[in-house]
This record gives sequence, structure tokens and C-alpha cells, in this order.
Amino acid sequence: MKMTERDDVELDTLLSGMKPPEPSSDLVSRVLADAYEMQPAPKAAIVQPRANSWQSFLGVFGGWSGLGGLAFAASVGFVVGLSPPDVLTTPLEVVLGPDLTETYEGTSDSFGFGWAFEEG
Repeated sequence: MKMTERDDVELDTLLSGMKPPEPSSDLVSRVLADAYEMQPAPKAAIVQPRANSWQSFLGVFGGWSGLGGLAFAASVGFVVGLSPPDVLTTPLEVVLGPDLTETYEGTSDSFGFGWAFEEG
């Protein structure tokens, strides 16, 4: 059944004269007594010891295992950056073109990108 605007107005006028029933004071007192009975007793606050700065630093990275993984990934990235494997030159030639990869391959192996030879 679809409600029309006329039905809506009639319903509003019908409900406007009604007031919600007030609960008796006996009911309210019984409900409050049951509520106070069900509440847990207050407990003493548990004080957590403050972590020092080293523990906070480790917590950011997920502890020793996270920091170890980060150190390993950084060292592998550094080594691969210094002397990239031959497998990476083919995808670079596809993306950058063979002329640009030759300039990258011609840099010194000991200094990775040849930054030591720049003036400035």
C-alpha cells in the first residue's frame, strides 16, 4: 500500500494529540536498582611502564624482526644499485631505449651512478 500525502497529514494529526506514557516511579526505581547491581565494581588503574626511546623506535618498525627486514632490504637495494645484474638491462632498454641504457652501463661500477665524477 502506497502512502499518499493525505494519509500522511491524517497520520500527523492523529499522532499529534498523543503523548507517550510516563513510566511509574516504581518501575524507574527497579530499573535503576538492577542497573546499579549489574555494574562492575571499579578497579584500580593499571599503570603501564613507560617505554624508553629505543623501545618506541623498535615499535614503529614492528620490533626486531621488522627492523632486520628493513636493514636487509636496504642493503640489497644498495648492492643492486651499485652493480645492477645483467637481467635488468633488457627491461631498461625496452623502457628507455638502447641509447640511454648505454650511458648508464658506462658508469664506474664502484660509484654506481657516477656521482663522484660530477663537478660542482
